[in-house]
Amino acid sequence: MKILIDAQSIVENRTGVGRYTLNLLLAMAQLKNPHEYIPVYFNFRRRFKEQFLWEKYSSIRPCEIRCVPGFVMHRLWRYFSFLPLDYFSGRADVVLFPNYTIEPLSSGKTVMTVHDLCFLRFPDTLMPKNLRRLKRAFEKSLSSSDAVLTVSEFSRSEFFHYYPSYQKPVVVTPNGIDEFLGFIPDEEQQKRVKLTHSLPEDFLLYVGAVEPRKNLILLLKAFSILRKKYPDLKLVMAGTKGWLSGEFHETVHQLDLKEWILFPGFISDEDLKLIYSLAKLFVFPSIYEGFGLPPLEAMACGAPVLASSIPVHREILGNAACFCSPDASPHEWAETISRIISSTETVSDMVQKGRTTAAAFTWKKTAELTLNLFEKL
Repeated sequence: MKILIDAQSIVENRTGVGRYTLNLLLAMAQLKNPHEYIPVYFNFRRRFKEQFLWEKYSSIRPCEIRCVPGFVMHRLWRYFSFLPLDYFSGRADVVLFPNYTIEPLSSGKTVMTVHDLCFLRFPDTLMPKNLRRLKRAFEKSLSSSDAVLTVSEFSRSEFFHYYPSYQKPVVVTPNGIDEFLGFIPDEEQQKRVKLTHSLPEDFLLYVGAVEPRKNLILLLKAFSILRKKYPDLKLVMAGTKGWLSGEFHETVHQLDLKEWILFPGFISDEDLKLIYSLAKLFVFPSIYEGFGLPPLEAMACGAPVLASSIPVHREILGNAACFCSPDASPHEWAETISRIISSTETVSDMVQKGRTTAAAFTWKKTAELTLNLFEKL
């Protein structure tokens, strides 16, 4: 079976979808099966430089397109169906689109991955132009899809809440975090990463975009309260600048926190593992997630985790994390953080449970569930 994967998201600065796409592709190739995997991606500006990854697997036959910029084709595909994706790669039996929308095709069964439905549940948290485009493209893609993958039971329930009449298979294939599992920090490497990113001795950690649904104004206010009790404690916020971050930065200024918050920006996985391992506590107050990779990654690297008590966090993190309502007051969050970081026994218990919980999430399991669906189509 020829399996085509729209792999554009792997090209540079891989975040959630890009990491999902690459790790799933590599995990499927590692399984013993007769299938051929064809990742298709535009690399006009030569931003993707990891072609060596394909050399390990005879079943991966990449289709790297250098003659035209990807954004040109994707913009054309919004309005026209000429030069379909498989024009570049050849015909396929199954085509996976891991980023919500299906591009024009001339062959194969189509499967799309739905990571979350934030654009429907909280439309105000997206840029209006992106919301309109995504909703239109998503619903058009659904009408031509042969199956849908979701990354959690919660996302599956959300999907049927908004699309109860969808008749094709909808299969849960949870994310893996293999690249973080079994990580034991090296003291010299920790020293290096502290120096590289100017990390303080004691810090709380958040990883992710700065955008409204991440509920970071609440975190800032809770941190401001905590500073009265822990004057040397700092907050490290690693990730990208998102949509509507103006209010966030205004709050940093109003609370006079500029000197106490570090923004290291996008961080490689190797450094991120070490930063997770150095954090006194990983804090994730998001109001909505489809899965929530960062808390699970933090657990795998030995960090205790405090997360918002939204359904998907309860589902994925189980009893290994502490929870606080995303609607709770900053004082409640501050008190919960203080209670955790002031108790070595609590932290030790959370770290042990966290590593055990994280170990259950492997890309091999994701790949097996995904291929099981492909083989039934």
